[in-house]
Amino acid sequence: MVTCEDEPDSKKGMIMDFKDLKKIVNEQVISKLDHDNLNKFIENPTCENILIWIEEQLKDSLANLKKLTLYESENSFCELNVNFK
Repeated sequence: MVTCEDEPDSKKGMIMDFKDLKKIVNEQVISKLDHDNLNKFIENPTCENILIWIEEQLKDSLANLKKLTLYESENSFCELNVNFK
């Protein structure tokens, strides 16, 4: 899960269009990791290290990124609070 936080744009009334957010995440994260060997991208692919890698991929495109959450199962997950500003 990708959480963005900011003041809504006065014209559009939103922080970011979900369509744009989905495109960025798909291009920069999902397309690289989905159905591939995580060890190709991350030396020790723990949940925490995967989130750090994802943060690195997204930081230039999502200045309003606030938090990343990665679920291993319905009840097991890891969160990374992000603070670029």
